[in-house]
Amino acid sequence: MASRQPTPCAGCSTKTRVARPGEVALLDADGRAAAHTGSACVAAAGHLTRDSVSVQANMMTDDTVWPAMLAAYERATGDLATRLVAALAAAEASGGDIRGRQSAALLVVAGTRAEKPWQGRLFDLRVDDHPDPVVEIARVLRVKRAQNAQSRFVGAATAGQMEEAVDALRQAVELAPESGETRLAAAMACFVPGAARGSTKDPARPVRHQAAPRGVDGSND
Repeated sequence: MASRQPTPCAGCSTKTRVARPGEVALLDADGRAAAHTGSACVAAAGHLTRDSVSVQANMMTDDTVWPAMLAAYERATGDLATRLVAALAAAEASGGDIRGRQSAALLVVAGTRAEKPWQGRLFDLRVDDHPDPVVEIARVLRVKRAQNAQSRFVGAATAGQMEEAVDALRQAVELAPESGETRLAAAMACFVPGAARGSTKDPARPVRHQAAPRGVDGSND
C-alpha cells in the first residue's frame, strides 16, 4: 500500500520551529513520544521520553526530579491514574518545584473517542490550594474511585444483578469507609429488592454492617 506524503505549505519549513523555546511534549496513538526543553525554561528543567510516556519538569530544585518521575512511573503498578500520581509523588520527594507546593491536577481520558468530550474523561481531578497537594490528589482519586463503585452498585442493583451490586458496594466501602456517600450506598442496600435483610442468606449484609451506621442494616450485633 502506497502512502501519501504531506505537501508543505508555501513559506513553511519542513522542520518545526518554536518562536519562544519553552517545553513541549507530544505522544501519538502508537505510543511514540517526542519532547523539547528550550532555553526559555527556568532551571532546573528537562525531560525524558520512553515508549508511551514522556515526563517534563520546569523550575525544579535540581535535575534529579524528572528522572525520579520516570523511574517511579515505570516501577508503579496499577492503572494509569495510579502511575501518574506515583510520578508526582516522586517529583515531590526529589525536591519538586522551587516555588514550593500549592496545587495538583490529574486528567485521564479513555483510549477511544467518546460521542461527547466529557464522556471520555475517566478522571478529571484538581486540587487548587493545599499544603500537601499530591497527597490530597491521591485522596481525591481514592474517593472518586469509591464514587464510581457506588454508581456501579446502583446500576447493578437496579438491574437486579445482586452479585455485581454487592461486589461494587464492597469496593466502595474498602476505598472510602469514611465517606458519607459510602454509608448512604450501604443504607440503600437495605432496600435493594431481593436482599433478605437481617438474614444470613443476604449477601450484602456483611458489607452493610461494615459501612453503615449502627443499626442501619437491621442488626445491632
